[in-house]
Amino acid sequence: MRKILFVDDEPNLPQELSRILGAICNDWDIKYSNNGPDALDLLESENVDVIVSEMRMSAMDGKELLTQVREKYPEMVRIVLSAFSDHKAIMRTVRLAHQYISKPCDAEILKTMIERAFVLKTLLKNQKLRRLISRMEAFPGLPATYARITELLHDPETPIQSVGKVIAEDIGMTVKILQLVNSAYYGIARRVAGPEEAVVFLGLDTIRALVLTIGLFSGFEESGIPKAMVEDIYRHSLKTGTLAKAIATKENMHKDQVEEAFMAGLLHDLGKLVMVHNMPDHYGQLLQATLDKNLPIQDTEMEIFGATHEQIGAYLIGLWGLPDSIVEAVAFHHFPCQCPTAVFDALGAVHVADAMAHVNPQSGGDTHGHRLSMEYLERFGLTDHLDGWIDLALESHE
Repeated sequence: MRKILFVDDEPNLPQELSRILGAICNDWDIKYSNNGPDALDLLESENVDVIVSEMRMSAMDGKELLTQVREKYPEMVRIVLSAFSDHKAIMRTVRLAHQYISKPCDAEILKTMIERAFVLKTLLKNQKLRRLISRMEAFPGLPATYARITELLHDPETPIQSVGKVIAEDIGMTVKILQLVNSAYYGIARRVAGPEEAVVFLGLDTIRALVLTIGLFSGFEESGIPKAMVEDIYRHSLKTGTLAKAIATKENMHKDQVEEAFMAGLLHDLGKLVMVHNMPDHYGQLLQATLDKNLPIQDTEMEIFGATHEQIGAYLIGLWGLPDSIVEAVAFHHFPCQCPTAVFDALGAVHVADAMAHVNPQSGGDTHGHRLSMEYLERFGLTDHLDGWIDLALESHE
């Protein structure tokens, strides 16, 4: 039985939630608490999977409650429930919450949000890693990119499009901005897949607050991993995203799918950066073991971390509420046949782009064919498209 704890000092909350959730959540064990201290007492005696907390409460506000929950129960999914107009409350908890939802609560959105959290647990079975990832507040970026964005935001004349373009080059900034804009708090009717569009929705004042006041973003610090190696992950990710977008465009995908292909390509190796940021010693061990044993990196990752970078990256962006199509593309970009998709979409574009990013122009377009799943391409009758994709990759080299 999945256990959910709602914390709110509204006296009618239990009855209201029972009314809107009772008919669709028969397999949930729902608990209620009307203040933070009582909620913490309950958590000491019961294993709770998800906590949904109001921000404004008298005995202990939501920020303090979720701070303690993150420290004591890091694997627990943390959702903020707040009034739609309470923008300042969201800014105060942007480091703490995995998801945000506005009042009055939409039952289907809340149910989908919580169900997704349980599905993600099956994706990443390593409990230690789930705890580590759930505690992540934000994600560091390249120092040079961070310096550029702060410089732009200090200039009151900076066009909002310029800010969006810089954020689109940075994996850490992109994933956090998309987490916030895709939350139910903003009430956007559709998923936003691109950082440039997300910046427009959020507005420059919010971006300035996130970067300059709250300090949500930062540059990667020295970790013992060579700086060039981190930069190489970023470079390959940006190249893969750019190629995935070109492939999606060439295959006449809808403009939203084209944007999703770019974002999924940019984020496809996010799990590697999670490893570097949180476990640099282990990642150094992984690199050495991969060289010594000449094994695929996924085999070494499973041996050392108990999970692959695909699983880690997909778990993080799924937990932060990014669109399912992007989560799937990150999770299965090396083994697309494992995903039961019926169409060639962002996943396919990223799978091909990841391989094409390694095209060797000196060899006239060696595709590193062992990286490509020909079975997957045959499923959609696309093997004869390879030459055109190789041309795109060669053009990107030039």
